[in-house]
Amino acid sequence: MKKLIRRCLALALSAVFVLTCAAPVSAAGTDIDIQLDVTYSQTDARDMLTLINDFRASDDAWYWNQDNSAKTDVSGQLQDFVYDYNLEKIAMQRAAEIVVAYGHIRPDGTSWYSAFREFGVYYHSASENIAIGYTSAQAVFEGWREDNEDYSGQGHRRNMLSQDMTSIGIAHVVYGGVHFWVQEFGTLANPNTTETTPATAATVDIRVASDSIRSVTLGAVSPLSLTAGEQADLPAVSATLTTNSTWDHTPEIHVTLEPNWTVTTGSDVVKVEGDKLTALGAGSATLSATVAGQTVTCSVTVTQAPCQHQWDDGVVTTEPTCTQDGVRTYTCQLCGETRTEGIPATGHTVVIDPAVAPTCTHTGLTEGSHCSVCNTVIVAQTEVPMLPHDYVASVTTEPTCTVDGVRTYTCSMCGDSYTEAIPATGHTFGPWTTVTSPTCTQSGSEQRSCSVCGYTETRGVD
Repeated sequence: MKKLIRRCLALALSAVFVLTCAAPVSAAGTDIDIQLDVTYSQTDARDMLTLINDFRASDDAWYWNQDNSAKTDVSGQLQDFVYDYNLEKIAMQRAAEIVVAYGHIRPDGTSWYSAFREFGVYYHSASENIAIGYTSAQAVFEGWREDNEDYSGQGHRRNMLSQDMTSIGIAHVVYGGVHFWVQEFGTLANPNTTETTPATAATVDIRVASDSIRSVTLGAVSPLSLTAGEQADLPAVSATLTTNSTWDHTPEIHVTLEPNWTVTTGSDVVKVEGDKLTALGAGSATLSATVAGQTVTCSVTVTQAPCQHQWDDGVVTTEPTCTQDGVRTYTCQLCGETRTEGIPATGHTVVIDPAVAPTCTHTGLTEGSHCSVCNTVIVAQTEVPMLPHDYVASVTTEPTCTVDGVRTYTCSMCGDSYTEAIPATGHTFGPWTTVTSPTCTQSGSEQRSCSVCGYTETRGVD
C-alpha cells in the first residue's frame, strides 16, 4: 500500500511485506556504488517508541476497515512493541537511502525488504513506514497516525497498530537541513534488545542503479602515481546527483562514486582487477568511466620500482678510534648504490699507572691511569712531597785537648750524612809546682802538666 501526505512539504509512505507472497524487485542496468555522508539523530528516533506504545494502548487504537464502513478497534488488544536494534540498523540504512531515492524501492532498484537480507535479519512478516520533511519525532508520529484519513490513507497507522508485528526499529537522518524518517516493523521471537550507542555522523554505502540516475555532475579526478608492482584502490569520484525518485525539495546531494573503471590507454602499464588498480610497468595510462552518460577520466603515471638492493658485506672506510665512531660502507651488487653505517668507537684501553712512594731525596706520585692506545690520561697522577731525613748522630772523631773532634749525622733511610765539629776539650792542668826557687838575683820557675795529654806549661816566679 502507498500513501502520500503533503503537509508543509512533508511526505510519508508505507509498505508491508509478507515473505510468502512477495518477491524483491530486480535492479536493471549497471549498479554504481556511492558513499553518502549523513547525520543521524537516533535519540529522537528512539524517543518515538514511547509515543507509539502509548498510542497502541490508548482508546485511539483503531483504523477504518477496507470499505470505510466501520472502524476496526484494537484498543486493549495490542502489546507494546519491543525495540529491536537489528531493525534499527536496517532503518538507519534505509533512512540514508531515501535521501537518494524516496520510496520503498531502494536506489539499486530492489525492494526495501532486501535490506533485511543484507543485514542477515529474517522476519516472516515485515513492514516499513518512511517520511520526509517532518522536523521532530512528535510531528512525524502525528503525520503517521492519519487520524482523519480513510482506509486508503491509513497505511502508516495500520503498521503502527499492527497485531502481527512485535518489534520495531526507527531511524532519523538529517541531510542538508531536511529530515528523513524510517520505521521498520517485524515479527520475531527473539529480537535484539542489546542497546547500542546512537550513531551521529556516518558515511553510508549505497548502491544505485545507473538507469535510475536523473542527473549527475562528476568532479575531476586527481592523477595517480604508482610504482611498478604496486596495487592501489581504484579512484573514487566526487559528484552531485539526483535519481528519478529523489524528492524535489531534497538539497543537492553530494556523494562519492565508485564507478566501473576501464583502461583506455596504457593497458601494458596498468590493469584493473576487481576494485584494485595494478601497476604493471613504467609508463603512462588513462582510466575512464561512464556514469549516466557522463565520462570521467583519470591519468596514471607508473615509475619503475626502486631497486631491491642486495648489499655486500661492507668494508671499513673509516677505522673507529677510542672516542670517534668509524664508518662501514656497503655497496649494492645490483645498482652500485652505497650506504654507510657507523662502527661504534672502541673506547679507551685503560692501563694503571702505579703509585710511586716518596723518599728523602725524591717526590712520589699517586696512582693514575691512561689509555694504552691513544695515551689519553684517564686519571692524572699527582706529586707526593718528599719525606724528611731521619738523621742519627755518631762521634766519628773524638776531640782532644787541642784539636776539635767530629760528630757525623747519617740518615737511616737514605744514608745521606753531614758533620759538625766537636770543640777541643782544652788541657786539664794540675797545680803549679816549683821547678826553681827564685833567688836574690834570679827568678825561679813553676810548671804544671795536663793530666790528659801530659802537656807541661812553665812560668817564671820572682
